[in-house]
Amino acid sequence: MKKTLVIFGVIVMILSTLCGCANKEEKYATNQIELSAAKVDQFMDYFETYDWGVSDIAVKNTGNKTINAFKLLVTFYDKDGNSVADNEVWISPDTPIKAGYSWQEPSDTYYELENVPDTADTSNYDISVEEVSFAE
Repeated sequence: MKKTLVIFGVIVMILSTLCGCANKEEKYATNQIELSAAKVDQFMDYFETYDWGVSDIAVKNTGNKTINAFKLLVTFYDKDGNSVADNEVWISPDTPIKAGYSWQEPSDTYYELENVPDTADTSNYDISVEEVSFAE
């Protein structure tokens, strides 16, 4: 009986690793962080060249935990609606976002998106909060 339980436990552990199940940080991001604003555009950098970036980000922490940072996923599509690029950006506000509080990015900042191919229809994208980092 004990051997059967050990084998069953190992199988459960392997399946939970392979299933792609969300961890607690991903679940919290999906269920407790509301993205109320964000925009993708081109921004001039210090060298007077243009970069694609995301700005005007606003989120609300509707959960019961304080977070230090969150990860945005920006997905671009081509003219036919096919996904052509994903960009992940970690956002770390100056102060943690407490439960029930909102945060808005300062208007003079943007976060660079490094993977925007020429095939992307830059007016066709999705932005979502994918993961958080909890405050200790």
